[in-house]
Amino acid sequence: MKNKNIALLSCLLIYPATAQAYIDPISGSMYLQVLLGGIIGMLGVIKLYWRQFKTIWSNLFGAKTSNTSNTSNTSNTSNTRKP
Repeated sequence: MKNKNIALLSCLLIYPATAQAYIDPISGSMYLQVLLGGIIGMLGVIKLYWRQFKTIWSNLFGAKTSNTSNTSNTSNTSNTRKP
């Protein structure tokens, strides 16, 4: 307990109470662009690997995934126009 108190006291003495820093609008917008770019990049990676993620997830937890995109009106092809 005494070591924790000494560590806390030394941290309080080393670090200043207020930060004398200024973030101008240019660096603030740069931070925002980096944050948004990272989020969009992660969404792109998720989009690329979504099928593998679903397969791994269903194998781990045993959930059956149904592919509904292949069952969209395949029986009624006589009324469609073919070029």
